[in-house]
Amino acid sequence: MPYSEKNLNLVNVIMRINIVIINIILFFFSGFLYPQSLQDELYTNLSVYSKLLDKSLVTLENQLVLLGKDKIFCVKINAKPEISEYLYLKSRQKLNSFKIISDLDSASSDFIVGFENVNFVTKYNKIYGSLIKSRIVQRRIDVIYDCTVKEKGRDSILYFERVYDFSEDEFHLERIEDVEKGGYDFLKGTLPDQSLWEKIFIPGIATLASAVAIILFFVIRSK
Repeated sequence: MPYSEKNLNLVNVIMRINIVIINIILFFFSGFLYPQSLQDELYTNLSVYSKLLDKSLVTLENQLVLLGKDKIFCVKINAKPEISEYLYLKSRQKLNSFKIISDLDSASSDFIVGFENVNFVTKYNKIYGSLIKSRIVQRRIDVIYDCTVKEKGRDSILYFERVYDFSEDEFHLERIEDVEKGGYDFLKGTLPDQSLWEKIFIPGIATLASAVAIILFFVIRSK
């Protein structure tokens, strides 16, 4: 049986209401906080640590130049085993023009390069953006350590530097496995809990919209 003019008007009203509801859902789910742009190049946590350490070791490199490239420098690191392993590796790479040896070979060294109070921190501060599109993770990585240079057999410090550097950026949540590749535990961070807005209000909007659509469907059928 064809709709009456009254029913057709009701259908038009319902369609307009549905359009409004859809727009509201898209507004919240597309995310007014969704970033306009995000760098396409992915920086892993390991690459961020590498850049921070390369930068922080420049001053030490200059100091070793003054002490002489013909000298032997023993690197001693007081840190967790995996951090000590990585920091020693980066020191050897950055200072590759110098004679760098490990603590085990310290008997033949002229100077002792010490790293103390070493701390690498990988932190994910916030997750935001669209619930339909890629979620965005705010990342901060800290590199902290004290560096000293002493002449072997002497207590006097020839060089001291306290390093505290950090990097802040963002990446897509869906790529977190790629971001944390590298094999070291310090490359992994803890994702923050979802906010009350994400847990309750946004799912509530979706549920409400679905309920309204069902009610309107039965209203149309009953007319």
